[in-house]
Amino acid sequence: MKKIVPVLILGLVFLSFGAYGAPHWEQVWGSVGTVVVNHDQVAETTKLFATKQDTGDIYRYWENQDRWTKIGGPAKTFVATGGRLYKLSEDESGTWRYDGEEVWTKIGGLATEIYGGGGKLYAVKP
Repeated sequence: MKKIVPVLILGLVFLSFGAYGAPHWEQVWGSVGTVVVNHDQVAETTKLFATKQDTGDIYRYWENQDRWTKIGGPAKTFVATGGRLYKLSEDESGTWRYDGEEVWTKIGGLATEIYGGGGKLYAVKP
């Protein structure tokens, strides 16, 4: 009996959120490769990026216009942190920061991986 009560309460909590807290998903593009979400808490903005599965090119989604715009070519890795988007080149020769349109600025040299977190970018050196 002691185990049934917590399970029952948990079930009621989930059911009570069913009508109000259920997420609404909307497809905005077809098959994609990598998806990167960039949320800036200070500016309260969220940007959505995705790579095209067949080419690896990266696109930005403009929600207010319901369209995708190509912003760059393929990379080994794309990372979002601190309100910015970064990429590690396919040959691992450099780390690049996205500065708008199709402009990428090289900010670092050789790396085997890049990671983002806490508003910072981290690179693993070979």
